[in-house]
Amino acid sequence: DSKVSAQNEAVVERLLTGMCDAVVRLRSNFAIERHSPQLAALLLRGPQNSLEGVQFQDLLQEDERTTFCQRLNDSAKASISEDTDGTTHANISCSIPGNMRDSSGSRVPVQLV
Repeated sequence: DSKVSAQNEAVVERLLTGMCDAVVRLRSNFAIERHSPQLAALLLRGPQNSLEGVQFQDLLQEDERTTFCQRLNDSAKASISEDTDGTTHANISCSIPGNMRDSSGSRVPVQLV
């Protein structure tokens, strides 16, 4: 079952990569799970500059951080599932419009899905 789940995640990630400018996986505390060269490039930080471990909301415009975290928390609470092995997953499916900040502080309009 975990092998099938991993395969499903890989397929979804490939689909998202084909449709989106950047795909980012977040930990439960909203920290970026692993390096995303596409996100780094989108934010004009250069693809070699890793954002791994950075709090995702810190990349958003300051006035949008609280709203983002609240919407993500609300969505996660509504869609928590547990595998047969006891692993808990938050199946978040929402769309949040927002603005991120690039390396010069300029707004970068985004649609977070």
